Amino acid sequence: MEEIMRNWGNYIASKKALETVMSLIEKVIEFNKEEKNPFEIVRVGVGGSSLRIDKPKDLDVLIFYKLKKAFEKTYYEFMEFLRQNYGNQKGIQTLWNLKQKMIWKPLENEYGLSLMKKVKNKLTVKEYVEKNYDALLNFGFKPIWLEWVVHQRFSDFLIYDHSFGFMLSFDPDYFVISKIKEELKKKIKLDIQPYFIGQFEDDLVISHLVFWENGKALEISEKEYKRYLKSEWEKLRKQFLELKKMFNDKNYETSLPLETYRYTIEVYRNEYGTYTNISNEIKRYVDSLIQEGDKLISSNQKYTIKIKKLRDILKKIRIVGFVAEKVYSSRIICYNYEFFDKSKSKSEIKEDLEQYILNHATGRHITREDLRMVIKDVDFTKVLIDIENLKEASENGGMGRV
Repeated sequence: MEEIMRNWGNYIASKKALETVMSLIEKVIEFNKEEKNPFEIVRVGVGGSSLRIDKPKDLDVLIFYKLKKAFEKTYYEFMEFLRQNYGNQKGIQTLWNLKQKMIWKPLENEYGLSLMKKVKNKLTVKEYVEKNYDALLNFGFKPIWLEWVVHQRFSDFLIYDHSFGFMLSFDPDYFVISKIKEELKKKIKLDIQPYFIGQFEDDLVISHLVFWENGKALEISEKEYKRYLKSEWEKLRKQFLELKKMFNDKNYETSLPLETYRYTIEVYRNEYGTYTNISNEIKRYVDSLIQEGDKLISSNQKYTIKIKKLRDILKKIRIVGFVAEKVYSSRIICYNYEFFDKSKSKSEIKEDLEQYILNHATGRHITREDLRMVIKDVDFTKVLIDIENLKEASENGGMGRV
């Protein structure tokens, strides 16, 4: 194993990332040995910045898993059971009410009012199953299914949606991730991308190197590494060029999954007709990034450098539209006098707005550091002008989206 670690150390420069990969593979082996797991992990890959730089922010790991043959019948029976119960609204609501009873308790009061007191802030599916085990069996769940369900979140298992009502569900990806992350000794932020073999599109798999497959740790060759870098660069370059076409041509349709750039495209094109000021500001910013990307594509820099720079450009393009939409559609912004106080200087309002963005616009794969990277180059106070114009139009009998 020491030889393998030395080999991997040539491609994963961060010691913390390397040690986390080793711990994760130990967990994978442990996962595969558990008899009640319906899945088996067959491949572990590593991609992203940990293969290019020595101080990555996180470690991108890909886990490919398949359904064990021994569990095929039981698993598909479970999926059919969940599907058939979709129409059983009363039954699922009963299960939902059992959950609510564990979170809320009636509060007695001298006026005879029906009040509820929250007694539990966070309830796990495991706690819920343990408490209501017999009720779940009577509903139709098999013991083995409940062994799987305890590794779900409520948002994956027992759901209420205003449009679709009560639902039961099961997320195999989350099952695998939660089992792997249990007591995992990690020394760096870990981002696991699970792929259920037979249920994903190859085009959606991020570029990676395979470090473990079918029970064996694999040595990485320099040829594989170079092929990986070229593959990652080509995917990013294609994404950038497709995105560029979408900015320039409203009728252009792409086959690539560019949904994460939707807000930027909408604001850039001013598709609602109400983004005028912020749209011009974002156009200026995005156009400068596109020019930067064009120069990068034609340069002769190393793949490692070009990949890092183009990733940053694409990230900025994605974030700027997300932030603009977040601010524009925020009712807090729309109805907060502080952001429209004429007695304040523009710099004071700008500072207030930027602080609001830092506090409220973070999300999956968007950190405060990422936001600062965009805020310093974009004047988001332009969106306040658009909101103010929309308010005036609404007050004068026009229609607006506030």
